Amino acid sequence: MSIPLVSVVSSAAKPYLWADWYKSMEGTIPFEVVAVGPNPPTYALPNNFKFILSKVKPVQCWEIATRNAIGQYLVFMADDQLLQGPDPFKRLIAEYMSYNTDKLMLSLRWLSNVGLAPIGIHQHVTDPNIYMPVGFMITNNFYRHLGGLDRNFIALYWDLDLCFRVAMDGLTRVSSVIALEKANISPGLWDAYKQVDQEVTVNKIWPITLGQPLKRSQPLEPFVDDNILLVSQGPKGVWA
Repeated sequence: MSIPLVSVVSSAAKPYLWADWYKSMEGTIPFEVVAVGPNPPTYALPNNFKFILSKVKPVQCWEIATRNAIGQYLVFMADDQLLQGPDPFKRLIAEYMSYNTDKLMLSLRWLSNVGLAPIGIHQHVTDPNIYMPVGFMITNNFYRHLGGLDRNFIALYWDLDLCFRVAMDGLTRVSSVIALEKANISPGLWDAYKQVDQEVTVNKIWPITLGQPLKRSQPLEPFVDDNILLVSQGPKGVWA
């Protein structure tokens, strides 16, 4: 297998969608997939597809995936999201490099039967470049410089927290060349996610005042390696 330039990292729970998910990534750029979750596939995976079994909370699964990724670029994608357009990673990397900085989060947009959906903007943030990411590319080095994900999050809003941290130290932009399409929603999974009111958490960590610059109210609390596959760290909701 070629050394991957791109690592797709995911908190993944739907192996029945992985064939189409993987196919949407294919092109000329060598890539790997690192999927972490509770449901192992019942079929053989490609050589560049790594599955790690864990029943911990979703945000911790995302962090585990990043710690096992070796690509220069990380692409955060859920396993029910499909990349739209030919050779997606080649085009994303070219767009990323056009900004001439490694300190960049390049988010994607939803594509539906009525066209591209608008990016969700946090209600108290007036900067149009700070948004709710929907799948995104970031360099592995910059992600590690930021310190990874915060263990105060369970399933939602961890990506908005990361976007805020990127905005304090770099650029947040939206891709104009690649979009995402929703493949499937599992009601059981999303019912569990909706039980977690993590907007309270992000608003506590980032007490935003209209017209004032972003400022974090507390230090990042990163995950630790000890038992990271077995025990959820910090608030855990319904997860192990």
